[in-house]
Amino acid sequence: MNEYDAFVVREQGTNATYQIVAYGDEDLRDRVADLPSGATVGLRLRRAGLRANAWEVTGAGSVSTADANA
Repeated sequence: MNEYDAFVVREQGTNATYQIVAYGDEDLRDRVADLPSGATVGLRLRRAGLRANAWEVTGAGSVSTADANA
């Protein structure tokens, strides 16, 4: 996560990338901020405004770090 609370995630199946720029609430933002690099987690996203690749995290599932360093 950068100084603007934004970061990029990659979808495993398609390698599509999504720029995360907003969060449903502070608890969700903190949970996502604590994820280790390379972690696998299901995220629920919705478009954030009119930008082409800007997304808001509205939910997060359980975290897997088994493949984080593979």
